[in-house]
Amino acid sequence: MRYSYYSVWGADPSGYANAARSLLERRIAQPPPALDHLELPDQFIAPFSPLGYEIGPRPRTIAPTYPVGFPLHIAAAVLIAGWKYGPFLVSPLAAVLSLALIYLVGTELGLTRGLAVAGAAILALNPTFCLHAIQPMSDALAACWSLAAILTALLSRRREVWSLAAGAAFGMAFLVRPTSILLLIPILLSLRLNPKTLLLFFLGGLPFAGVFCAYNTAAYGRPLMTGYATIRTQDLVTLNDFTVRFRHYIYWLTVTMSPLPLLGWLGVALDRKVGLRDRALLIAWFGVFYCSILATPFMRSGGIPGSCCRGCLP
Repeated sequence: MRYSYYSVWGADPSGYANAARSLLERRIAQPPPALDHLELPDQFIAPFSPLGYEIGPRPRTIAPTYPVGFPLHIAAAVLIAGWKYGPFLVSPLAAVLSLALIYLVGTELGLTRGLAVAGAAILALNPTFCLHAIQPMSDALAACWSLAAILTALLSRRREVWSLAAGAAFGMAFLVRPTSILLLIPILLSLRLNPKTLLLFFLGGLPFAGVFCAYNTAAYGRPLMTGYATIRTQDLVTLNDFTVRFRHYIYWLTVTMSPLPLLGWLGVALDRKVGLRDRALLIAWFGVFYCSILATPFMRSGGIPGSCCRGCLP
């Protein structure tokens, strides 16, 4: 927290902070102030929209592009610590909590305490994780809620009531980053699959589905419309140049970082000391996000892969 960024910049941090301010002011879609101040017609709305905003559902309005989950956390932190510190404490606290959660996930999957601590240390020393732990961006928070969802789902094998918490954690993970819907596959491999557990999981996530639909209706005019859909981000998902992206990410994961995590992940499939469901869980948890990255095209400027951190941290 000492070395955290205590300022916002660019599209993402400023967009999240502005969205949190909109939530606290109870006006999601709102007119850009400069448009009325300068008495300009509606066709000038786009140039006067701040970063992270798109044209809203009603005339002369703009709405945040980003999902509501991270701004909700910022808004809560602002109510506790004010604007000077609140927005900048969310990511560091989420990162620290992630270290405790990954330790608990490790022990729940049968690791010794020493190996679970080693797993937490690997995460703590990961440069990408550290980078996002000190910035007001949603990556560390997405990792935190993903870990919480898996942990509570695993705990539901012993006590079914934990599946209610698993549903809530998954719901919050989805609000922070809608692509976290991919977590459903490893979560289903973690839960005790019986009607009561599945019902509790559904009930735990239901309020967050309500928040999702209510926010989208206020911001974009439709309950299932998201900010990313308004700018047609889904059109970027393609299997073109799949082999190029596959080679790049294998290089990025093994040479730029370390080959050990990827080899360890693949080795899980052969480790018969681990139960079949747990092996499937560990393979699917990283696998679904990795496959989603491979469907993301290279950005046109500089050949940098799009959304690389967004897929890896969860």
